[in-house]
Amino acid sequence: MKTIKTVAHRLILLSLGSVLFLSGLVFSVISLLILMVMNLLINRRKTHILQPTEEKQQYNKYCIIDGQYRVIDG
Repeated sequence: MKTIKTVAHRLILLSLGSVLFLSGLVFSVISLLILMVMNLLINRRKTHILQPTEEKQQYNKYCIIDGQYRVIDG
């Protein structure tokens, strides 16, 4: 009778540990995917800003002032 209880307790603890491990793994994968999507959106926005203008068909010079991209005419 005592061995049945210990086996049952071990199985319960093992299943609880595996459920916690898998939920942590799923949470980390989902958060990593969210960060990757946000990074792609930010990079797409930056490259969209840095594209050449259609009128001049040439690349403008850029500099970063106060953390923002500014166009240098010339």
